[in-house]
Amino acid sequence: VDSAMIRLRRITAFWNFIVLVVQVNGQVCDYLEMPAGTNKSETERLALTAPKVQTFLEGKQIRKVIVVPERLKILFTVGLANHYNCNC
Repeated sequence: VDSAMIRLRRITAFWNFIVLVVQVNGQVCDYLEMPAGTNKSETERLALTAPKVQTFLEGKQIRKVIVVPERLKILFTVGLANHYNCNC
């Protein structure tokens, strides 16, 4: 009986988490594990604080953020931080 409960807890724990694919300009930069049902603002915050994502976003300005929980994705569209303020 105890081993059946342990297996059930493992299965339940597995389904309570999702793996989210984080993309920057269409390029996969990280995979984040988070609780299922995490709201969009918390999902975005978790993605933005991930070290690998920060590396991809360094020196760039985020133009658009798309959180697609049904597809387990978060997309960032970025450009150079000074792209529009260029004194060329």
